[in-house]
This record gives sequence, structure tokens and C-alpha cells, in this order.
Amino acid sequence: MLHNPWLNYFVDMHQHRRFNRFNLVDIYALGGSGPGPHASLQLSISENETEWARQFLHSGNSHAPLMAVQIGASEAIKAWRPESFGRTMAAISRLTPVTFVLIGTPGESDAVHEALAAYRGAQGSATLLDAVGKTDLPKLAALLAQCRLLLTNDTGPMHVAVGVGIPVIDLSVGHVDFNETGPYGRGHWVVQPDLGCAPCGFDRAHGFLGPRRLAHVADGDRRTLLREATCDGPPDAP
Repeated sequence: MLHNPWLNYFVDMHQHRRFNRFNLVDIYALGGSGPGPHASLQLSISENETEWARQFLHSGNSHAPLMAVQIGASEAIKAWRPESFGRTMAAISRLTPVTFVLIGTPGESDAVHEALAAYRGAQGSATLLDAVGKTDLPKLAALLAQCRLLLTNDTGPMHVAVGVGIPVIDLSVGHVDFNETGPYGRGHWVVQPDLGCAPCGFDRAHGFLGPRRLAHVADGDRRTLLREATCDGPPDAP
């Protein structure tokens, strides 16, 4: 029997996920150490890793703002379609100056290649820097810290980006719910279909996310993300 009310809530929450508004970070903290002041996620980056990231990015010979893109996810059901990522990147490249930094594991290379084929097919014009399979966790953190924004599925690198203080656009699809596992803290954006079955399978959600509309989230009314944001921390939430 559980005596901690927050651990009881955690158990019951799985039966009523649509009504939960607590991030799992907070639930775990409340169930463990109890109430306390908010503490943001923070990752430390060594000078060696920072220098590696700067040299890697310098190889692209581009002065446009850097936007990282995480196309894969730990589970296929949690990942937006690679073709849609590619078309979104192409649409963004037509809206604003940008250099895309592709991140991910070696196992996600097929999805990245599919996205790049769609990007080129949609006449994407921005510089591409391919870091897929070239980073460990410290190098990934250093690379993200140099970027102004991350476009991502709900997966590990999203939390790394939060930890180094850059804004995130989280594509929350499949069985994940941004209230539970979305980017922790202020200054981030979440795109999650509002479905009666949510959180539910990607096959029910994919038609609700369009590349052109998502491109305008990264630009349009959110131009400060790419054009004015710095790596010192995320902007205030709208």
C-alpha cells in the first residue's frame, strides 16, 4: 500500500491521463523530497566539448542562425514522419535565414535520409550540417548549446536542449503527452493534436500536423526564436 499521496496520484494518473497537468519531474519530486522551490534542468559543458562543437559548426561556413533538428525517436510511434520534417525544414528555409543542424543516433540515419530527400524535393535552400551519429551525450549538449532552437520529437535530446537553455518546439505525437514528458520549464512550444483518444497512436494524429503550419510556428509569430533568442536561456513564455 502506498502512503504518499503523490505516489498514489502517479498510480491513478495512468487511468486518467487526459486530466493530468503535472510533469513527471514534478510528480517524482513531490513523491520523493516533497514540495519545494522550482529548479530548472541544467547541464554543465566542458571547454573541450564546447570547442569541439564550435569547430564542427564552423565547418559549415554559414553565419545564419542555427536550428537543431531531431528527426528520430526511441520508438517509431513517438516520431513525426521524416518526410514531414523535411518539408517543414524546406518551408522554414523559405521564410527565414537558417542553418539546420541534424542530430540523432546512427540507428536513425535512414529516417534522416528520408527527411533530406523530402527537403531537397521541396526545394529546401538552407545549409545542412549533419551531426547524426557523431556525438556522445557531452558533445550533443555542447552542440545544442550553440543553437538557437531545437525542432524535435518527444525524446532524449529534447531534455538535453532544455538542460542547456535553448527553446524547444516539441512535436508530441503517439502515446506521449506533453503534460507528462514535454519540455520542462518556460519558454518552449508544444504541438500536440487535440484528439478524443489522446494520447493515442500516431496513425490517428499525423493528419493534424502540417509542415507549412509548423514552419510558421518556428517563424511567423515566433520569429524571435530564430532571430533574437540567445543561448543564455529561453525567452519568456508567450
